[in-house]
Amino acid sequence: MSIVDGKRLIYNIKSGRAGVIAQGDGFSLVEIMIVLVIAVIIMSVVAPRFSSRTSSVKFISITREIASGLRFARMKAVTDQKPAEFIVNLEQRYYQVSGIEKNYSIPEDIEISVYTAASQVVGEEQGSIVFFSDGSSSGGRIELINNGRKRSIDVNWLTGLVETHEDAAES
Repeated sequence: MSIVDGKRLIYNIKSGRAGVIAQGDGFSLVEIMIVLVIAVIIMSVVAPRFSSRTSSVKFISITREIASGLRFARMKAVTDQKPAEFIVNLEQRYYQVSGIEKNYSIPEDIEISVYTAASQVVGEEQGSIVFFSDGSSSGGRIELINNGRKRSIDVNWLTGLVETHEDAAES
């Protein structure tokens, strides 16, 4: 390689021809800094929107998980031919199905309320919905609120069927 008038002379082995490249090709530090500043500005606008979407997906997901747990408790009661409880602990923020050791946590950013029969309430921190061997239940409702969105999970006392609904959150 040799330098010709402040430019580099490049020889291409495949074609057998020589070419000239100017010394000033490339980006300056100022140009790179401007591109980085623009990228940061774009990310600061896009990131909060992505975060709220993730929160919304998580909210729908936890609603479906709780509804699935209620359906599992109903199925367990029918197959085992004995009552099964779906227990919600508001103070420690978890739910579980009786007979299963695992506790499923409820995220801190989700407000939860349980409406059930008075006989299924233990203090102010725990309530349960009981499913019986014929598929019926004690009935109840679980409400979840997150970022102005409200979803409710209803359990029919006669049939034990579980349904989810999206409601307008109360101010």
